[in-house]
Amino acid sequence: MTSLSALLKSTWEQLLIATLGSAVSTALYIWALKQISMIISAEGDQSMHVFLLIVILVISSTVIALYTTYHFNKFFERKTAKIREDAATGVLEADFETVESIKERIVPILNGEINSLTSFTKNIPNVLVSSFKVLGIWIYMITLDWKVSLAIIAVFGFVIAILQLILPVLMRMERKLAKLRQLNHRNLRGVEAGLKDLFLHTSHRKVYVNNVIRPTNREMARQVTRVTTLNSVISKTVELLILIGVCSLVLLINSLSSHDHNLMIKFLAILLFMLPPFLTVVNFFKHIKKASVAIEQLQLLQFNAKEVEKSEMPITKDHAPLIQLLDVRYLYQGSDPFEVGPFTMDIYNNEILLIKGGNGSGKTTLSKLIVGLYTPKEGTIKFQNTPVTDQLLESYRNKFSAVFADFHVYKDLSYIAKEKAQERVRQYLEMLELTEKVEVSDDLKLSDINLSYGQMGRLNLLRALVEDRDIYVFDEWAANQDPYFKEKFYREIIPELKSIGKTVILISHDAKYFDVADRVVTLADGELQLG
Repeated sequence: MTSLSALLKSTWEQLLIATLGSAVSTALYIWALKQISMIISAEGDQSMHVFLLIVILVISSTVIALYTTYHFNKFFERKTAKIREDAATGVLEADFETVESIKERIVPILNGEINSLTSFTKNIPNVLVSSFKVLGIWIYMITLDWKVSLAIIAVFGFVIAILQLILPVLMRMERKLAKLRQLNHRNLRGVEAGLKDLFLHTSHRKVYVNNVIRPTNREMARQVTRVTTLNSVISKTVELLILIGVCSLVLLINSLSSHDHNLMIKFLAILLFMLPPFLTVVNFFKHIKKASVAIEQLQLLQFNAKEVEKSEMPITKDHAPLIQLLDVRYLYQGSDPFEVGPFTMDIYNNEILLIKGGNGSGKTTLSKLIVGLYTPKEGTIKFQNTPVTDQLLESYRNKFSAVFADFHVYKDLSYIAKEKAQERVRQYLEMLELTEKVEVSDDLKLSDINLSYGQMGRLNLLRALVEDRDIYVFDEWAANQDPYFKEKFYREIIPELKSIGKTVILISHDAKYFDVADRVVTLADGELQLG
């Protein structure tokens, strides 16, 4: 989906059903409208029959319109849900570095902008019914007096032309509002992410609210007010122009000729019936602009993924290093780009490699290069002497289980299709002393993940252990654990992984536990040093 028209074209069958339902509903409505003029001249039982006919026609028209709306909304709710799922899938299949650069915009777009799209689609049945009503009423007016009808239609056409001049302004305002919503989401997300820091410092708390949240939040409130006001101005202007135009037209006609006053009264009564559906159509133009902005935002999540034929990484039995980095450099893009590397190192099968270094020395960048999340600007990464190409990248990544410092805890572990996985989860829950906090269901779903930060870290470790991959990467896992679990991690869990043939890459500051490693390398100024 690249545009609003593409979205509508992809659902032409549902639009056709909605159109036919709207046409039938409108025909019954116009028939009922025509009967209203007859009830005045009807007498006795005939007037009651006409009245009953009107009631039946109006009820039938309403039921058909409601069913059409229900059917259409049900379809489009599923359609927009699929759009959200496809967008999320596209994000997760795109290049990691590209997605990482816009990660703070993903959730606001998947929630806010798709909700705007849903609001737009929900209005389509109503606008179809209203459009048919307006068209039907115009046809009926022409049968009464085509000259007066054309003059009235000209007034409405003038109103629509004025509207088209205003709508681009509304679209620009909606674009700005979308950006403010995303920025506001990021700022509010900072409250959750930095909760401990903010609670510890009164001045920081006040500054964050006053200097970060408040300016964007209030600017967004002002922008919402502008958009809402402009929408109201458009609606009221339309009503005013129609009222002034039609009244001026009536005065002009009365001054130029001797039209039947009863006919003019009929026209005014018909116009009263036509105004609500016409305003519905006018308001829909505003929804189109809002939906167009939502589509533009969704396009930010459409990435040009490389079309690569994926292959499995070949397994060899030679004695070459398991992983080799050969003069690997990485470039951080952005307003102030910088380069790290070159990195040249070997990682051997079934070894415990510990990487240490100061803050900002590039340890996490190196770990992301090793696991294949980042693509080197220069140099080569090899696995068992085979270069990691685009075709082999996914297979290569699947050899790793990693626990990064900025981890997320997953409640659903059913993706782990391993024999005895449930038993392993229970064993690790007991080993990590979480059995009183968390239970695991038969389908590998954890009962609770809203625990303390240290406990969540242990749950994330559990997830990595149950995945049972060949290579483990732990980025400062023990940094937020108490001494007991820190000791358990380094002295029990890491040696156990080595004993069952795993390769472990540790990023750590814990000098007390450096002896657990087979080899220690230091990262400083973009260079790896022994010891």
